Amino acid sequence: MPRFPRLRPKSIAHCTMAVGLLWGLVMFYSGKQLGKESRSEDRQDGRFKLLHLSLQRRTLDVKRRSQEVGGRNFGGTKEEGRQSHLVGTLGTPDNRLSTEERLRVEGYERHAFNKLISEKIGLQRDIPDTRHNLCQTVSYPDDLPSASIIICFHNEAPSALLRTVQSVIDRSPHHLIHEIILVDDFSDRSEESQLVTQYVRTHPNVKIIQTERREGLIRGRTIGARFASGDVLVFLDSHCEVNREWLEPLLERIKERHSQAVCPIIDIINSDTFKYVPSAVVRGGFNWGLQFNWEQVPNLQFQAPGDVIKPIKSPTMAGGLFAINRTFFHDIGEYDQGMEIWGGENLELSFRASHYF
Repeated sequence: MPRFPRLRPKSIAHCTMAVGLLWGLVMFYSGKQLGKESRSEDRQDGRFKLLHLSLQRRTLDVKRRSQEVGGRNFGGTKEEGRQSHLVGTLGTPDNRLSTEERLRVEGYERHAFNKLISEKIGLQRDIPDTRHNLCQTVSYPDDLPSASIIICFHNEAPSALLRTVQSVIDRSPHHLIHEIILVDDFSDRSEESQLVTQYVRTHPNVKIIQTERREGLIRGRTIGARFASGDVLVFLDSHCEVNREWLEPLLERIKERHSQAVCPIIDIINSDTFKYVPSAVVRGGFNWGLQFNWEQVPNLQFQAPGDVIKPIKSPTMAGGLFAINRTFFHDIGEYDQGMEIWGGENLELSFRASHYF
């Protein structure tokens, strides 16, 4: 079955803590020894000098190591020196972040995943083939319908978005990809948008549509569907990676019967480490509160050895990762245009399509 998912300078902080701790011990020790004989004071003075020498060495080590990791600037202008001297005054912490740490924090705030790791990975990477062994023995016809890949995004991290697109290009038969449509739903971060635009210019099969106002995910996908001209619409999230032979099984099912929506198995990408983890075989369900959920497939579904790679009937589906015949999608009314945000389209579209099963 087709599958696809969804440096911090600690050494400086530790050294600074150790230095502060040593200074506290020096002050406490010297105060406790006041009033004792001069011999004790000499010892104390000698110990103080020894500790002070140790502190000097540690300070030099901190400076050297901070420069290696691109940390705080111990040089610079006099004005910068005066400003840096204020850090730590009266025990205040240094809350300045390194460039990489700032990028990591920004990623979680804007995208809910580790943007630092995403950018280090780049646009192409190998992922494990998580298919069942029997899937690798299946062959598919050459005359499968063509696909229009639709990806809607708003202020998405370019590394995640373009890795999604690149994975489609790298792991799909070229003759089956009619087009890849990116719907930019009124993104307002010019630098990120420029990166996407530059990528599109070098890939003729990738097109970009920019909305004139914020439409929301549901209407944005519909705009992409109305612009598409391939036989089959394949909707993807803007932060996923497709796996090997992900597209052929989806298109084959639709070729067999055009009045159905087909979903892949959705593997998991860890949002912090970007580790790719295979998912169990599940199907869509819902409760009486009309909340979508995933259900385990009953064991009765897998009686014969070949059953593990056969299609599974599912009451509902994920609303953003599926393939559907383009004409059929428009005939059943597309997405509900009154939906402002995601979260209900999975059930709503499932119920529409179920009338034709």
